[in-house]
Amino acid sequence: MRRLFGILIVVAILWHTTVSSAKQYAPVFVDIPSAAIVLLVTFGNMLSCSKKGDFGLLFNFWAGKKQEITNDQATSLCNLLKCGARSAIAAGFIGTIIGFIIILMNMSDIDNTAPAIAVALITILYGLILSELCFMPGYRLINRRFNLKNDCTSRSN
Repeated sequence: MRRLFGILIVVAILWHTTVSSAKQYAPVFVDIPSAAIVLLVTFGNMLSCSKKGDFGLLFNFWAGKKQEITNDQATSLCNLLKCGARSAIAAGFIGTIIGFIIILMNMSDIDNTAPAIAVALITILYGLILSELCFMPGYRLINRRFNLKNDCTSRSN
């Protein structure tokens, strides 16, 4: 409950600082192509990192379905979440680089350069939010609940 409350506080602060305090700029923070780049690259990379059944196990774990999870499965889930967190940040930077390349190709239209830079940078924000609010809390929870080391390997008893 405490973790959920902490995440809600972070989301509320982000919402307040981005949307409420600058209502005229609020639409800048919503960009579907940037979100698609981050989500598709992240989940594509997670698919390449996963083993068979990892996603089903992950969804059941997040849904709170009661099932026994072995240490090997916990290690696999932990590695999948760590891969997702790293991929989300990398996808944000990839989207920003793509955005800046497009901006540099269109430098003749100087009036639209500043808004285009804002859209290019938003992918980093999306990647950080996805990493820190979705994947890392799950990573830490599984690490703590199954008494795993920081590198997601089982501790020997």
